[in-house]
This record gives sequence, C-alpha cells and structure tokens, in this order.
Amino acid sequence: MPVIVEPEAPTGKTREELMKEVFFRGFDDFQGDTEKEAQLVTWMNEAYQEITLAKDWPFLEAEYEGKLPFDFENLGHILSVVSVNNRVDLRPVDRRQLIRWNPTLEPTGNQIGEYWYQEGSGTICVYPTAPSETFRVRYAIFPEELTEAASKPVIPARFQSLIVMGTVIEAYISRDAFSAAELQEVKWKKRMGQMEKALLSTNHDRNKKIIRTRGSFSYGMGNLQG
Repeated sequence: MPVIVEPEAPTGKTREELMKEVFFRGFDDFQGDTEKEAQLVTWMNEAYQEITLAKDWPFLEAEYEGKLPFDFENLGHILSVVSVNNRVDLRPVDRRQLIRWNPTLEPTGNQIGEYWYQEGSGTICVYPTAPSETFRVRYAIFPEELTEAASKPVIPARFQSLIVMGTVIEAYISRDAFSAAELQEVKWKKRMGQMEKALLSTNHDRNKKIIRTRGSFSYGMGNLQG
C-alpha cells in the first residue's frame, strides 16, 4: 500500500479574513457588492498562485512511496524519483524520446527502472517498467484555489500578507491608480525577498575552511595558507 506524506495542513487566516484586510486598505467600497467581491476573489487567487509558483517552497513539498505508475493529485512538479530497492536516482526523460528508443515501451529483459516520465497532468511512470520495485517520489503540490470563504492558503501565516498585497495591486490598477500599484509592487517584491531568505536560506552556519600548515593539516576557521 502506498504511503503519501502530504504538506502540513493550512494555517493562518481564511479567505474571508484576507478579504477584510483588502477592504481595510482602502477598498471598502468593494464590500457587499457581489460582482466586485467576486473580482477580488479572482485577483486573490491569481496572487496566491503567483506566489506559490515563484519558487520551490518547502511548504509545498510532499512525498510518495510505493509503485509506479501512480496518478498524483494537484501535482506541481517532481523534485526527485528514487528506487528504494536499488538505491538509484532515476533520471527524467521526455516520453517522446523513449518512443524513439523503444516504440512499444515494453521491457527488453530483466531490467531495473532508470528513467521517469510524466503522462497527462499527473501520472508518473518509470522506464523500463519495474513492477517489483518500490519508488520514493519527492514532489511539490499545486495548491487548490481559495474557493470557499473558510479556505486557508498553504503559505505560512507570517507571509500571507503577500496575498493581500498582490490583490491590492490589481485593485489599484482597476482604478487606474498606477503609481499606487507600482509602490505596492515594490513592497510586494521586498516582502517576497524576505520570504525567500527566511524559507530557502536557513543555513546560517558560517563557512569553514581548511587551514594548511607545514607538515600537517588542521580543520577550522582561518585563511588558506600555502
């Protein structure tokens, strides 16, 4: 039976609470207007997807262990495919290339999986086929849209203001307030940089160097000497 480790459950604010922040930032005239609120939801989901697609964020990572092929839900992109049995890191390949090598994709002997490829929107397959092997797939999900008022984004709570900022940018543009939109975009990019640094640059341990001395080697901090 396959084992699937999904990202942590969404935390932080709901879509309704994020909408209230947009209203608070000078767009309270959108509140209560069905069409305008629907447009805000569209902009909010566009901002949400833009943020999640920007980087390989760790909060999107999931893991599957089991047989391949397998149909993954909300598959964003594959990070790695490994054969647990043979300790082999499979290489990605275009299915069209495999067809050139082997038009039927049928195994030509007792072989192990060497390549992985994608079929359709979310099916990951292995070539040569390896029904007896177990694979570990590390992948990033494509988060679902915030379709309900109670929906919560998967972005860590401390950075969910980015969704609000992205929505506000579009709201300003709809009013032809381009200077205000540009200013908000500058702040948005700065905040995105902070998020990237916080989540993708977690190693703050100082670099260590090899100090070479005559007749012996020692390990520690310092300048490289000859």
